[in-house]
Amino acid sequence: MRYFFLFLSITLCLLFKAQNAPSSKLWSGISANQKINKKIGASYYISYRTRSVYNYSIFGQASLAYQLSKNSKLKFKYRYTWKNTEGISYQQRFAFDFTKRHKLFKKTKLNFRGRLQNEIENIKESSTNPFSSIIRNKIIIDRKVSNNINLFAGYEHFSNITELNITDSYRFYLGTSLDVGKKKKIDIAYIYDQSVRIYKNFSPSNIISLKYNFSF
Repeated sequence: MRYFFLFLSITLCLLFKAQNAPSSKLWSGISANQKINKKIGASYYISYRTRSVYNYSIFGQASLAYQLSKNSKLKFKYRYTWKNTEGISYQQRFAFDFTKRHKLFKKTKLNFRGRLQNEIENIKESSTNPFSSIIRNKIIIDRKVSNNINLFAGYEHFSNITELNITDSYRFYLGTSLDVGKKKKIDIAYIYDQSVRIYKNFSPSNIISLKYNFSF
């Protein structure tokens, strides 16, 4: 349990720092997973993400995964988002993921996810282009510290194909995964998110993420 309290202390320090940052956000969600057969699995994820009472989004996401090998998968994801940020808007996202897991050391694994995602947002007066296409590469190192606790840390890089930005934004992750019952777990994470688009000055976001996962 000492690892859990170490992570909790670090997270609280980062959260305290986030109160003075330009943007602090809370992400919460529930994920349900169902294995259809040895090769195919499905999941549904619903999430509420907020920065303030008047700035939030709610989305539902359905996924279908195909097992390529013991440590790799292909996934297709569809997400529909209702957003209240600078006015009401709706967004649809289609994404293809390739995931790969590699054992580094005993109880330590490296997880890679490559993603191509396309988003279509309803046209607003402030939106000149409602379509975007983004490549996302994410690396997470996961370490099992006890039977019920995993710690993870990682980095994610965004490249916007539509705007020809090789580095559109990036994220750093620090979190823990807690087993709370048979086929049930809770993920708690701190995420530092920064946009670095050309000729624009975007403030970073400090995000606390809470996710409950269960499988049938």
